[in-house]
Amino acid sequence: MERVYIFDCDRIIGDEEKRTIIENMEGKAEVIFDNSEGYDRDTDIVISTRCVGNRDVAGMEVIIREDIGVGCDYVGTAPYVIYEPEEIDYYYCQKVYARKKGLPAFILETERFIVREESLDDLDELYELYDTLADCEFIEPCLLYTSPSPRDMRRYRMPSSA
Repeated sequence: MERVYIFDCDRIIGDEEKRTIIENMEGKAEVIFDNSEGYDRDTDIVISTRCVGNRDVAGMEVIIREDIGVGCDYVGTAPYVIYEPEEIDYYYCQKVYARKKGLPAFILETERFIVREESLDDLDELYELYDTLADCEFIEPCLLYTSPSPRDMRRYRMPSSA
């Protein structure tokens, strides 16, 4: 995620909230208010209070899709809605971006450790880890892994740890 575009069609985001949003991005993403110039669907997030009829604040036609809606009166098509503009921060936008792109979302990050969702790309390392734990008494073995085709992926499931 490179930029966050915010369209305040209802004028509910004041100057103080704008400063808070910019601070909440921690300098990791550029914040652009009420301007769609430079928008790239593959790298950017769009937040809107309500852009009825796909028009921006200046009344120009906009061919972008909202990712996050703002306000309890929001009636747009965004898959995610937050109630207060102050809730907009880098980590929330990053999770929405991960969902938009089908990437694993980061859950927690420290100086030495990253916790994120699993993805299919993790299977090789996961099976390697389970191989090293094969002699552990309370660890269930994984199913035999032979690089299945994508069509067969539905048949391969991790055993439940219940």
